[in-house]
Amino acid sequence: MTHRDQILALVRHGHSFANDETEKPADGYYYKLSGSDKSVGVTERGLQQCDRASALLAMLFPEENPIEDVWISEYDRTDLSAGRIIQSLPYVPALRCDPRLNKREYGQFWNMTYLGVEKLHPEQFKLYKDLGALKYRPPGGENYFDLFERTEEFVRENLENSSGHQMIVGHSASLLALIRELEGLEDSEVVRQYHCVSIPNAYIVLYARKGREDSWRRLSLFEAIATAGR
Repeated sequence: MTHRDQILALVRHGHSFANDETEKPADGYYYKLSGSDKSVGVTERGLQQCDRASALLAMLFPEENPIEDVWISEYDRTDLSAGRIIQSLPYVPALRCDPRLNKREYGQFWNMTYLGVEKLHPEQFKLYKDLGALKYRPPGGENYFDLFERTEEFVRENLENSSGHQMIVGHSASLLALIRELEGLEDSEVVRQYHCVSIPNAYIVLYARKGREDSWRRLSLFEAIATAGR
Protein backbone atom coordinates (compact mmCIF):
# COMPACT_ATOMS: atom_id res chain seq x y z
CA MET A 1 0.00 0.00 0.00
CA THR A 2 1.29 3.47 -0.91
CA HIS A 3 -0.28 6.90 -0.68
CA ARG A 4 -1.08 6.49 -4.37
CA ASP A 5 -3.40 3.63 -3.49
CA GLN A 6 -7.03 4.34 -2.75
CA ILE A 7 -8.14 2.48 0.37
CA LEU A 8 -11.60 1.26 1.29
CA ALA A 9 -12.30 0.26 4.89
CA LEU A 10 -15.38 -1.82 5.71
CA VAL A 11 -16.28 -1.71 9.41
CA ARG A 12 -19.15 -3.47 11.12
CA HIS A 13 -20.99 -1.37 13.71
CA GLY A 14 -20.16 -1.82 17.39
CA HIS A 15 -22.01 -4.34 19.55
CA SER A 16 -25.64 -3.22 19.75
CA PHE A 17 -28.47 -3.80 22.20
CA ALA A 18 -30.07 -6.00 19.53
CA ASN A 19 -26.89 -8.11 19.40
CA ASP A 20 -27.27 -8.50 23.16
CA GLU A 21 -30.77 -9.87 22.64
CA THR A 22 -29.89 -12.32 19.85
CA GLU A 23 -27.03 -13.74 21.92
CA LYS A 24 -29.62 -15.10 24.36
CA PRO A 25 -31.49 -18.37 23.71
CA ALA A 26 -34.44 -17.61 21.41
CA ASP A 27 -37.16 -19.69 23.08
CA GLY A 28 -40.06 -17.32 22.37
CA TYR A 29 -41.88 -16.19 19.26
CA TYR A 30 -40.65 -12.59 19.32
CA TYR A 31 -37.42 -10.80 20.15
CA LYS A 32 -37.75 -8.29 22.99
CA LEU A 33 -35.53 -6.02 20.91
CA SER A 34 -35.08 -6.48 17.17
CA GLY A 35 -32.15 -5.60 14.97
CA SER A 36 -34.69 -4.38 12.40
CA ASP A 37 -35.45 -1.43 14.70
CA LYS A 38 -33.45 1.48 13.28
CA SER A 39 -33.33 3.25 16.65
CA VAL A 40 -31.39 0.47 18.41
CA GLY A 41 -28.21 1.88 19.90
CA VAL A 42 -24.70 0.68 20.72
CA THR A 43 -23.77 -0.81 24.09
CA GLU A 44 -20.81 0.29 26.20
CA ARG A 45 -19.05 -2.83 24.97
CA GLY A 46 -19.77 -1.70 21.41
CA LEU A 47 -18.35 1.76 22.05
CA GLN A 48 -15.16 0.21 23.41
CA GLN A 49 -14.95 -1.94 20.28
CA CYS A 50 -15.25 1.20 18.15
CA ASP A 51 -12.49 2.85 20.18
CA ARG A 52 -10.14 -0.05 19.43
CA ALA A 53 -11.04 0.10 15.74
CA SER A 54 -10.55 3.87 15.67
CA ALA A 55 -7.01 3.58 17.07
CA LEU A 56 -6.02 1.42 14.11
CA LEU A 57 -7.90 3.55 11.59
CA ALA A 58 -6.31 6.75 12.91
CA MET A 59 -2.89 5.19 12.33
CA LEU A 60 -3.78 4.00 8.83
CA PHE A 61 -5.42 7.28 7.83
CA PRO A 62 -3.49 10.19 9.42
CA GLU A 63 -4.21 13.83 8.64
CA GLU A 64 -1.86 13.80 5.65
CA ASN A 65 -3.60 10.72 4.19
CA PRO A 66 -7.22 11.14 5.33
CA ILE A 67 -10.48 9.30 4.81
CA GLU A 68 -12.59 11.42 2.46
CA ASP A 69 -16.04 9.89 2.96
CA VAL A 70 -17.62 7.80 5.72
CA TRP A 71 -20.75 5.96 4.60
CA ILE A 72 -23.44 4.71 6.97
CA SER A 73 -26.89 3.14 6.73
CA GLU A 74 -30.14 4.60 8.06
CA TYR A 75 -29.69 2.71 11.34
CA ASP A 76 -28.63 4.61 14.45
CA ARG A 77 -26.03 2.02 15.41
CA THR A 78 -23.99 2.72 12.27
CA ASP A 79 -24.24 6.47 12.88
CA LEU A 80 -23.18 6.09 16.53
CA SER A 81 -20.31 3.76 15.62
CA ALA A 82 -19.07 6.03 12.83
CA GLY A 83 -19.27 9.05 15.12
CA ARG A 84 -17.23 7.29 17.78
CA ILE A 85 -14.56 6.44 15.21
CA ILE A 86 -14.53 9.90 13.63
CA GLN A 87 -14.00 11.65 16.97
CA SER A 88 -10.63 9.87 17.26
CA LEU A 89 -9.43 11.22 13.90
CA PRO A 90 -7.52 14.54 13.70
CA TYR A 91 -9.89 15.69 10.93
CA VAL A 92 -13.58 15.36 10.06
CA PRO A 93 -14.43 13.34 6.93
CA ALA A 94 -17.75 13.79 5.17
CA LEU A 95 -20.48 11.62 6.73
CA ARG A 96 -22.91 10.23 4.15
CA CYS A 97 -26.01 8.09 4.68
CA ASP A 98 -27.23 5.69 1.99
CA PRO A 99 -30.23 3.36 2.51
CA ARG A 100 -28.68 0.83 0.12
CA LEU A 101 -26.32 -0.02 2.98
CA ASN A 102 -29.21 -0.96 5.29
CA LYS A 103 -29.41 -4.44 6.78
CA ARG A 104 -31.63 -6.95 4.99
CA GLU A 105 -35.32 -6.19 5.49
CA TYR A 106 -37.42 -8.93 7.12
CA GLY A 107 -40.78 -7.27 6.41
CA GLN A 108 -43.69 -8.75 8.34
CA PHE A 109 -41.29 -10.91 10.37
CA TRP A 110 -39.10 -8.00 11.50
CA ASN A 111 -39.20 -8.93 15.19
CA MET A 112 -39.93 -12.67 15.02
CA THR A 113 -37.66 -15.57 15.90
CA TYR A 114 -37.35 -18.63 13.66
CA LEU A 115 -39.53 -20.44 16.18
CA GLY A 116 -42.15 -17.72 15.91
CA VAL A 117 -42.28 -18.00 12.12
CA GLU A 118 -42.44 -21.80 12.32
CA LYS A 119 -45.32 -21.84 14.81
CA LEU A 120 -47.33 -18.79 13.74
CA HIS A 121 -46.72 -18.89 9.98
CA PRO A 122 -46.11 -22.56 9.13
CA GLU A 123 -46.80 -22.05 5.42
CA GLN A 124 -44.08 -19.39 5.23
CA PHE A 125 -41.70 -21.53 7.26
CA LYS A 126 -42.25 -24.40 4.81
CA LEU A 127 -41.58 -22.05 1.91
CA TYR A 128 -38.39 -20.92 3.63
CA LYS A 129 -37.30 -24.53 4.02
CA ASP A 130 -38.18 -25.34 0.41
CA LEU A 131 -36.47 -22.31 -1.15
CA GLY A 132 -33.57 -21.99 1.26
CA ALA A 133 -32.23 -18.92 3.05
CA LEU A 134 -30.72 -17.45 -0.12
CA LYS A 135 -33.93 -17.28 -2.17
CA TYR A 136 -36.66 -16.97 0.45
CA ARG A 137 -38.26 -13.52 0.70
CA PRO A 138 -40.41 -12.88 3.80
CA PRO A 139 -43.71 -11.03 3.21
CA GLY A 140 -42.87 -7.37 2.66
CA GLY A 141 -39.15 -8.07 3.07
CA GLU A 142 -36.08 -8.93 1.03
CA ASN A 143 -34.20 -12.03 0.02
CA TYR A 144 -30.45 -12.02 -0.46
CA PHE A 145 -30.73 -11.25 -4.17
CA ASP A 146 -32.61 -8.05 -3.32
CA LEU A 147 -29.77 -7.15 -0.97
CA PHE A 148 -27.18 -7.95 -3.65
CA GLU A 149 -28.96 -5.75 -6.17
CA ARG A 150 -28.89 -2.64 -4.00
CA THR A 151 -25.32 -3.10 -2.78
CA GLU A 152 -24.15 -3.66 -6.37
CA GLU A 153 -25.82 -0.38 -7.28
CA PHE A 154 -24.11 1.37 -4.36
CA VAL A 155 -20.69 0.12 -5.48
CA ARG A 156 -21.35 1.13 -9.07
CA GLU A 157 -22.61 4.63 -8.26
CA ASN A 158 -20.49 5.59 -5.25
CA LEU A 159 -17.33 3.49 -5.00
CA GLU A 160 -16.32 2.92 -8.61
CA ASN A 161 -16.16 6.66 -9.33
CA SER A 162 -14.61 7.71 -6.02
CA SER A 163 -10.98 8.79 -5.66
CA GLY A 164 -10.28 9.53 -1.99
CA HIS A 165 -10.13 6.97 0.81
CA GLN A 166 -13.55 5.59 1.75
CA MET A 167 -14.97 3.97 4.88
CA ILE A 168 -18.29 2.12 5.19
CA VAL A 169 -19.72 1.45 8.65
CA GLY A 170 -22.41 -1.13 8.08
CA HIS A 171 -24.16 -4.35 9.01
CA SER A 172 -22.99 -7.95 8.76
CA ALA A 173 -25.18 -8.98 5.80
CA SER A 174 -24.72 -5.79 3.80
CA LEU A 175 -20.95 -5.85 4.33
CA LEU A 176 -20.85 -9.46 3.15
CA ALA A 177 -22.87 -8.41 0.10
CA LEU A 178 -20.27 -5.72 -0.58
CA ILE A 179 -17.47 -8.29 -0.19
CA ARG A 180 -19.32 -10.48 -2.70
CA GLU A 181 -19.28 -7.62 -5.19
CA LEU A 182 -15.67 -6.60 -4.52
CA GLU A 183 -14.00 -10.00 -4.57
CA GLY A 184 -16.48 -12.49 -5.96
CA LEU A 185 -17.69 -14.24 -2.82
CA GLU A 186 -20.15 -16.99 -3.75
CA ASP A 187 -23.83 -16.26 -3.06
CA SER A 188 -24.18 -19.29 -0.81
CA GLU A 189 -21.01 -18.31 1.03
CA VAL A 190 -22.55 -14.95 1.93
CA VAL A 191 -25.39 -16.80 3.67
CA ARG A 192 -23.02 -19.24 5.39
CA GLN A 193 -20.72 -16.49 6.66
CA TYR A 194 -23.68 -14.43 7.85
CA HIS A 195 -25.02 -17.29 9.96
CA CYS A 196 -21.61 -18.06 11.47
CA VAL A 197 -20.98 -14.33 12.18
CA SER A 198 -17.78 -14.12 10.16
CA ILE A 199 -17.62 -10.33 10.62
CA PRO A 200 -17.57 -9.54 14.36
CA ASN A 201 -18.65 -6.17 15.71
CA ALA A 202 -16.23 -3.33 14.86
CA TYR A 203 -14.17 -5.69 12.67
CA ILE A 204 -12.25 -4.00 9.84
CA VAL A 205 -11.83 -5.32 6.29
CA LEU A 206 -9.51 -3.35 4.00
CA TYR A 207 -9.30 -3.08 0.22
CA ALA A 208 -6.96 -1.13 -2.04
CA ARG A 209 -6.73 -0.16 -5.70
CA LYS A 210 -4.37 1.95 -7.79
CA GLY A 211 -7.11 3.93 -9.50
CA ARG A 212 -10.62 3.86 -10.91
CA GLU A 213 -9.68 1.43 -13.67
CA ASP A 214 -8.17 -1.02 -11.18
CA SER A 215 -10.04 -3.75 -9.31
CA TRP A 216 -10.28 -3.67 -5.53
CA ARG A 217 -7.99 -6.18 -3.83
CA ARG A 218 -8.17 -7.41 -0.24
CA LEU A 219 -5.47 -5.82 1.90
CA SER A 220 -4.15 -7.60 4.97
CA LEU A 221 -3.90 -5.63 8.20
CA PHE A 222 -0.23 -6.63 8.37
CA GLU A 223 0.43 -5.06 4.97
CA ALA A 224 -1.53 -1.96 5.88
CA ILE A 225 0.22 -1.49 9.24
CA ALA A 226 3.67 -2.20 7.78
CA THR A 227 3.30 0.51 5.16
CA ALA A 228 1.30 3.10 7.13
CA GLY A 229 2.85 6.54 6.98
CA ARG A 230 5.26 5.79 4.12
